[in-house]
Amino acid sequence: ILFLGRDDFQVKIRGYRIELGDIEAAVARHSAVAQNVCVARETSPAQRHLVSYLVARENQKVPTAAELREFLRAQLPDYMIPAQFLFLEALPLLPNGKVDRQTLPVPDSGPEQRSKAYTAPRYQVEEEVAELTANILDLEQVGIHDSFFDLGGNSLLAARLIFQTREQFQVQIPLRQLFLQPTVAGLSQAIVAAQRNGHASGNGQHHGAAYDEAPLPAAITLAELQAEAILDPALSTADLPVGELSKPRHVLLTGATGFVGAFLVRDLLQETSATVHCLVRAADEKAALSRIKQNLATYGLWDDAFCERIVGLPGDLGRPKFGLLEQQYEWLAHDIDVIFHNGALVNFVYSYREHKAPNVLGTKEVLRLAAHRQLKAVHFISTLSVFHTGRHDDGLVYYENDDLDEIGVPFGGYAQSKWVGEKLVQAAVERGIPAATYRPGLVTGDSESGAWNTADMMSTMAVACAALGAVPDLDVDVDIVPVDYVSKAIVTLALQPSFRGKIFNINNPQAQPYVDLMDMVNEAGLRLRVMPFDQWRELLSGLARQLGGGSWNPYLPLLDEVTVEQVFMPAFDCRHTLQGLKGSGISCPPVDRELLTTYMAYLQLDRQFVRQ
Repeated sequence: ILFLGRDDFQVKIRGYRIELGDIEAAVARHSAVAQNVCVARETSPAQRHLVSYLVARENQKVPTAAELREFLRAQLPDYMIPAQFLFLEALPLLPNGKVDRQTLPVPDSGPEQRSKAYTAPRYQVEEEVAELTANILDLEQVGIHDSFFDLGGNSLLAARLIFQTREQFQVQIPLRQLFLQPTVAGLSQAIVAAQRNGHASGNGQHHGAAYDEAPLPAAITLAELQAEAILDPALSTADLPVGELSKPRHVLLTGATGFVGAFLVRDLLQETSATVHCLVRAADEKAALSRIKQNLATYGLWDDAFCERIVGLPGDLGRPKFGLLEQQYEWLAHDIDVIFHNGALVNFVYSYREHKAPNVLGTKEVLRLAAHRQLKAVHFISTLSVFHTGRHDDGLVYYENDDLDEIGVPFGGYAQSKWVGEKLVQAAVERGIPAATYRPGLVTGDSESGAWNTADMMSTMAVACAALGAVPDLDVDVDIVPVDYVSKAIVTLALQPSFRGKIFNINNPQAQPYVDLMDMVNEAGLRLRVMPFDQWRELLSGLARQLGGGSWNPYLPLLDEVTVEQVFMPAFDCRHTLQGLKGSGISCPPVDRELLTTYMAYLQLDRQFVRQ
């Protein structure tokens, strides 16, 4: 078989799957851009970066790379922002009129040398950090305010820089530091603060407790989160006609190109007669539908009969009115009966600020649409991570109606954005919007086929453990929930008249002790050593450096920061869910050997890499 390449424009960079069409659609919204195309260029066997080729509109000022990056940051996560922008007189075309990507010119150099005017180091630590950074990025010099990632840095190179920093300065700096302050100046300040506070590491090894004390930008407070969760005072449901809430004719679904989203599309089409309108980042309706089809096909869910009832809707959660034309928006306002709001940016390293536009402002836009022209039901997919504050004790049980204010600020920007989203939905319920909240736990593959999102944290950690031939020693109960159960439960509960105002925890009521689960894995034929968490983490970091990359690279900053005491899975009560599903025939598969064998076969864990 001769492999000629992909027949679509999906690429994988720094562990992230990226649809190039998403980037092109975002760039096209700039008023000075007439045409554009994005490609992934390989700078070395282990490194790739994104290059955007553009044609400027006539009589428009050509924007700088810095201006384009700032424009895109409001629409895209950082890992999807091109490292280079190259303006051309015209894009090369094939005889059929499509862009000839093969003949696009190769840029003169790698990612741009700096995002700001060069500023030299001011003291010795900055000089040494700038030298380390330049060596790792293979650059002649790096200014103290240049962004590490704008210069071509990625997750693996970030880990390398932090590890070398620890060895050279003998301090414990968390890997997350570089993602939060990605400059020589920011990293140098953290080093000086760690030296001043005495967080030294005599041998460069990891000492978990130091990470809780290492200097990081100030965490968001409960009061700040509460201030974010303010619903528009003008939002009102008075005198609005009510849509068909239990037997919808038209459904709006966000997040259709995600893992859970694919199963929601399938189940909505099977359990209702509605037309499903899917909001997707794409250049046009055809491209949107193509992305939906491709996503369902990835998990073995696509059926050609679906075409008749799926509408691809090009739009963006983070923009006012989803970036739709007024006519499109008004049509949705008049005809949509039910909204399933599943779309979100999920990144365990990014702060609340990076998650705010798609996850918080997007939720506000959904609620605004729900109360415009016709009253619509809103089904908000949140996460059980809203309960994870990092300060849990054994024996805690979290209930569906627990007060989030009393629980406090959850750990990580993603969970914080969902916390705010839940508060907004609760406020909307008080205004009269019929809404419900669903909190999936650790979502795993299809219980029947094993089909799994191979880029999520659970599957990539499973692959990492198989590659290492080792697992960390943990004293936890494993509460994983198959994606097909999550989707079926949400759709079934949402179609019941009694959903209004309720919150549903969607976890596995048949969780298993981690030790028992490891015994099942070994019995299934995958022999894994059990070792202390810190030792396992060091082994994983070493493997990432040895292989020059890995699908787990995006999660290294999170693993690097977490201590074994924080790897804790509290118990969740899901009585609302179980009561709502009673008599439906839908139940959560237990975490047993049959389920694990299904997953192992799909992920091919017995064939992953050469074990250490």
